[in-house]
Amino acid sequence: MVVDRLFLTDSKSDWIIYCKSMIRQLRISLFLLIILFFLTISIESWVEGETLPFGHQIGVGDFMGGLPGVAMFDYDDDGDLDIYITNGEGFPNRLLQNDGEANFIDVATTAGVNDRGRGHGVATADIDNDGDLDIYVANDGINKLYLNHANGKFTDIAESAGVTSKLNSTTCAFADIDNDGYVDLYVGATDQFSGYGSNVLYRNRGNLTFADITEKTSTAGGYSWAVAFCDYDNDGDQDIFTANDQGLAKKDEFCPIMLFQNNGNLRFSDVSTQAGFTKSGSWMGLAFGDYDLDGDFDLFATNLGTSVQFDEQDTDYHGFYRNNGDGTFTDVAEELGLARWEFGWGTVFTDFDSDGDNDLYYVGNFLFLDATDNPGRFFVNNGDGTFTEPMTKEYGLLTKDKDGNNTIAVGLATGDVNNDGHSDLCVANGGTEAKPAYPILFTDRFDNNNWLQLRLEGTVSNYSAIGTRVSLTTDGHQQIQEVASGSSSLSQNSLHLTFGLGIYSKVDTMEIRWPSGIIQTFQQVPTNQILRIRERDPKFVTEIETQGKQWTKFGTIKFHVLHQNYPNPFNPETWIPYQLATDAEVVISIYNINGVVVSRLKLGQQKAGNYLVRDMAAYWDGRSMNGELVSSGVYFYQIRANHFLASRKMVISK
Repeated sequence: MVVDRLFLTDSKSDWIIYCKSMIRQLRISLFLLIILFFLTISIESWVEGETLPFGHQIGVGDFMGGLPGVAMFDYDDDGDLDIYITNGEGFPNRLLQNDGEANFIDVATTAGVNDRGRGHGVATADIDNDGDLDIYVANDGINKLYLNHANGKFTDIAESAGVTSKLNSTTCAFADIDNDGYVDLYVGATDQFSGYGSNVLYRNRGNLTFADITEKTSTAGGYSWAVAFCDYDNDGDQDIFTANDQGLAKKDEFCPIMLFQNNGNLRFSDVSTQAGFTKSGSWMGLAFGDYDLDGDFDLFATNLGTSVQFDEQDTDYHGFYRNNGDGTFTDVAEELGLARWEFGWGTVFTDFDSDGDNDLYYVGNFLFLDATDNPGRFFVNNGDGTFTEPMTKEYGLLTKDKDGNNTIAVGLATGDVNNDGHSDLCVANGGTEAKPAYPILFTDRFDNNNWLQLRLEGTVSNYSAIGTRVSLTTDGHQQIQEVASGSSSLSQNSLHLTFGLGIYSKVDTMEIRWPSGIIQTFQQVPTNQILRIRERDPKFVTEIETQGKQWTKFGTIKFHVLHQNYPNPFNPETWIPYQLATDAEVVISIYNINGVVVSRLKLGQQKAGNYLVRDMAAYWDGRSMNGELVSSGVYFYQIRANHFLASRKMVISK
């Protein structure tokens, strides 16, 4: 009899059984090793160069702090985003010019925008519709309006334009409130330091001058650290939101967020209370996005809390206001687990992982608390109306200086600085004379999903296209975004719109609603490209010529990359996109679940570049090397480009 098949047998049949059992176990072990091998290759290729989803650059110019804001915009119209950062009193603001490869040089002095006032907020827009972006700076003192001359130079016209303000201005934003084709200007102020000041609404007359219509429109509001425009009620005009911090005298003097509904004909109504904004606090930042994909914009607001001392008990900071679609909002911050994290300043909604829903990020720390241990928070949207718990460190988004110390992170803006179709981040840090601050640039390395980026130009509407709403529908899945100035805290995101599309290789329907009321519709739009679209133009442009040089839709490629195939699952054909940092001999092999090669695509010698769209990506017809369609199931595809190896999983579904 068999006592233990692993050690002792007394019969030939038992020995045979034992051998068969061992063979089965070896087969299972071999299968697991194959799977582990492919997974290891995939992981190693993903972390090549850097181990985090966000690459982290520090040192786009040191500067003195205060409470700085940041704007990401293409001031020289060369196809890439530049960066403007305000500064502390007595130190110049910075204009960081992008060389096309996400390297920056400060050109503020030569451009004439190196203001040395006590800078806070910044906003950009084309105020005269001449085709270039102008800059407004909100100062604790006299504000600046820099007119862009399209030759690398600016002139301050704030005084002649009537927008100096001469108050303790904190923040600013542009929008065309009356849809007359010219952007208007809203400037926030606070009495926190000076004891005076209130918000101001300026109407653009169309002749490089503005009129103060605050009293006429009843939009003075509270004392604000963030102002933003958003069409929250979907009626085609821009409404005003303000994040208010009235003062620090008493706890009960803190204010709720205010909402001014645009009624048309230069009339606004304060609907804050009836809309559901009743929670008092020291509100700092605003971010808009349709997090639940129901067709209207929701609002996340950062808060310093209602206690000056920042007591441990005072942790009910942030507000997350879900748009109910009937003119009201419900604060679901507690329900979503977003209320009781550290206090915050700048904040943005954007689809960092390009999976088709808006993720959320905010930064924190406070000047007067000498950079407490407040990492800011990054929340990943799960796609079902919930967010994961913060994974700030895991994603490489901790705001620390080059010595590893916490920074005084205040301003925050998002935009695509390297033209790779993914949203990058710039953080403006405060500092002191003894300890200068450095802005931080986080570059997004999520590259396994499809995307689409739009650069819109108004012709009947304002040239900046501010207030334009875009809706993308793919396989019944709808996303909306709006071109917006302001929001975050003291900052402005890029006016370019970037959408994540997940596995989809095309957009079924793209609808663009301009402030003029003109609606343009495009069908079957391919993904993974940057489009320039002009109002009323029936065609879009995929390549942009500026100043005699051809600008392509992709930035510099630093590493070989293998992307996810599309469609996936598929039947029977699919495309495999990839990128090459250098010229390489390229072979793509397809394996079944047992590690057996079923097909091999010998692409030959390929030049460095992007092989992403269908006419350039590798094509597989779903057939084996003998020409037969392979069966449904899980497969792996591996790219070999010289010494580079990477693999991903694909699924055939029949």
